[in-house]
Amino acid sequence: QLPDDQRPAYVGTFHGLGVGWGTKPVEGAPQAYWDDDLPAAMRVLATHLVDGERFDAFVVDEAQDFADTWWPALTAGMRNPDTGGLYVFADEAQRVFNRHGRPPGHFTVVDLDENLRNT
Repeated sequence: QLPDDQRPAYVGTFHGLGVGWGTKPVEGAPQAYWDDDLPAAMRVLATHLVDGERFDAFVVDEAQDFADTWWPALTAGMRNPDTGGLYVFADEAQRVFNRHGRPPGHFTVVDLDENLRNT
């Protein structure tokens, strides 16, 4: 219900973003496809995005499950990766997948000592 100029440009999964850029998901593909091949294709497709299709910032939730190969594909979709915002939220206690990746750059780490979830 936010005004148009305040709405997120995209809300969804990493792989869904790639589909929006033109990747073709392969049903039943091996894990290497999702972790390596599709992100590589996303990086190539991102070079063809026009300015209006690029992002000023990304917010990544559940980043503890984000693969190393996914970060370059994601940041390739930014208008300016050097000045764009990358906001990363992770909780190692909630890891679901056996992927381990670190976002590019230096981040301020804030450890929460209180559960702030709205259940």
